[in-house]
Amino acid sequence: MFNLDKTTHTYTLNGEPIVSVSQVISPLSDFSSIDPDVMKRAKDYGTAVHRMVELYIGGDLDEEALDSGLKGPLEAFRLWWG
Repeated sequence: MFNLDKTTHTYTLNGEPIVSVSQVISPLSDFSSIDPDVMKRAKDYGTAVHRMVELYIGGDLDEEALDSGLKGPLEAFRLWWG
């Protein structure tokens, strides 16, 4: 079972910790030169993708109500997950 602890922003799968994308790329990237508005949009998009995946895994995703910008990431996730 996939779980996100929103308080600590940590992920687990069947009780085992999973590193986040942010943790993986943090040593490789310096985002200080990127406009804060761009970073906020990227953060919000990432949050939406994560929520979509959470709903998909839980069987609660209403795909017909999904924003068109999330359909590509959903298909990519399905390919990876399957």
